[in-house]
Amino acid sequence: MNFPNRTHFHPRTTIFFSLILIAGGSLADECTTYACTENSRLTSKLRNADRQLNIEYKDLIQKLNRTQKVILVQEQRKWINFRDTQCEKFADESCHECDFSTSSQIQKQANDELWCIAQLTKTRTQEIQSMKKALANGTKPDFSFIPT
Repeated sequence: MNFPNRTHFHPRTTIFFSLILIAGGSLADECTTYACTENSRLTSKLRNADRQLNIEYKDLIQKLNRTQKVILVQEQRKWINFRDTQCEKFADESCHECDFSTSSQIQKQANDELWCIAQLTKTRTQEIQSMKKALANGTKPDFSFIPT
């Protein structure tokens, strides 16, 4: 069982991008701001991190027996839930005084969430790589996801 090769964005992030498309002129014109430029950079960074995670995950899962695959899939789902919850919390805390009356405040929160997702995705990629190394060395990989 493989996860689809796509990046999951939190609903608030998706709403932000929808607002830009719907608003057309007003919010889209503000997209020349630093926050919007940063958003493009972070989106690209997240896509690259997600692509690398998917490559490593697919490579690992092909090397596992049926029981190990089931365990890894369960643990990956736990990680996805953890990632989404932590990054939503991080974005909320980083913008705790925002009243969201401007698109730049919405962009900042979306950017904080994108940054967090990219960072946790990179960390998870390293964990998957460690599992692959353990398997290659003939030791039993630890598939358990333990949030830190």
